[in-house]
Parts: sequence; C-alpha cells; structure tokens
Amino acid sequence: MIKTPMTRDEALKILNIEDEEQEEPEHEAKQIMERFETIFEKNLPEKGGSFYIQSKVYFAKEFLMQDYPLELNKSQYNPGAEAEEKNEEAAAEGEKKEETKEDKSSASKEAPKSEDKKQ
Repeated sequence: MIKTPMTRDEALKILNIEDEEQEEPEHEAKQIMERFETIFEKNLPEKGGSFYIQSKVYFAKEFLMQDYPLELNKSQYNPGAEAEEKNEEAAAEGEKKEETKEDKSSASKEAPKSEDKKQ
C-alpha cells in the first residue's frame, strides 16, 4: 500500500472527479482509470507536459484504487505494465502449448496401433 499525504478529496480534485456515491463500485474504478489515463497522457513530457503533474495524477489514482481489486487497476502507464503484458502473453502461449500436447496425447491413445490390428 502506498502511503501518501493525500486525502480522498485531493485525489478526486486532481483527477477532476465529483465525489458522488456510485451504485456500482466498478463504475467508479472505471471512471478513475479513464480520467487517469487521459490526464496522464496529456502530461507526457514528450508532449510538453510535466513530470510533476504526472506524479500527482499517478498517486491520486493509486490512492483511490487501493480499495479495488488489482485487475481493475491496469493501465499502460503503470510501472512494469510492459513486463506484465509479456508475462501474461507467455503464460497464454504456455497454456496453448500444453493444450496441444494434451490433444496429441489423447489422440494417440484413442487411435489403435496398426500392430494391434494385425494380431
């Protein structure tokens, strides 16, 4: 958990979000992530933005998202996001290879061997 001297009100102001009671908490998480990505992207140093503002936006997002599951806190701008994507892709490829091996082994078990037929 990140400890910041930031209040909920300050985090909401940074992300320009009204403090309303949301019926579905996932809706609020989605809104937080959308605002984060929009503001963060607009403040990229390559586009003339400010690293300081980016850090404030990032910590506001982290503060607000700490109450939500990690899978809702995914962004291309999170540190290590590229590594996470590569790990997920590698895991998916590994699962596909494993399924292919299982399919081949079950197919070979089902097909009678030609030697068995001759005897």
